[in-house]
Amino acid sequence: MTDATIIFTRSRGLFSAIVRWATRSLASHVGVGFVVDGVPVVVHAYGVGGVQIVRRRAFYAGRIPVAEFLVAEPVSLHRLIADVGDRYDYESVAAHVPALVARWFGRRWRKPWTSDNAILCSELVAKLPIAAFKGLDPEAVTPQDLLARCLVALPAVI
Repeated sequence: MTDATIIFTRSRGLFSAIVRWATRSLASHVGVGFVVDGVPVVVHAYGVGGVQIVRRRAFYAGRIPVAEFLVAEPVSLHRLIADVGDRYDYESVAAHVPALVARWFGRRWRKPWTSDNAILCSELVAKLPIAAFKGLDPEAVTPQDLLARCLVALPAVI
């Protein structure tokens, strides 16, 4: 168990803009920050490489920080490391489209399909067993859903 932060970012890229527009969010990407043997790292799910653990500096390359929140309860790094190597869930991104359209019209609609062997950044973070994310469906959550929970439940770092 170790201290962790939830890190929200965006970029200037088209995919980031689409995600932010579709989810009405300031952020398009989310990861979990840790310090391992004195080295700041981030575990995140990314389109290039899937779930990976990278140095914090590499994580921020090409990204713009939006917010960072301190997780006040212990988080298991081993739980996140177990997902390292899983592929990015492109199919689930496509499945989010009809669900987000329904959400825009005030309706709830679960994604029509999910993948058991692939993961999105928000899904990876939402699976953390912390009080702020209790009750969230990891397979339906967006970066905005997580950001909204963090804003009311966790202390901001930046």
